[in-house]
Amino acid sequence: LKTKEAFLDYIYQGAEDVKTYENADGQYLFFRKDGTMAGGGPGGEETMWEATWKYNGNVMNVAITMAPGSGTPAVSGDVKVEMFPDEGILILNGKDYKVAKF
Repeated sequence: LKTKEAFLDYIYQGAEDVKTYENADGQYLFFRKDGTMAGGGPGGEETMWEATWKYNGNVMNVAITMAPGSGTPAVSGDVKVEMFPDEGILILNGKDYKVAKF
């Protein structure tokens, strides 16, 4: 997936609403179409963060705009992106993220 639009098509998978992705550590994140994103962790509100992102091929650059009160954001800086549509998995810097089911 070479473009931001193709990446968003993968992330949204045809849905209008944002899909939230979560890894086994309980870190979650979601991408907005306007080039912003947010996330958090199992520690609740104290772990929430926000960022801007730019996608270029299989590398995403994430710039944190609001740091969490505790812990660190799940991703920041240059992030290697891999996607496996059949399994619905998004891999960021080697960590699997799956669509969260709330």
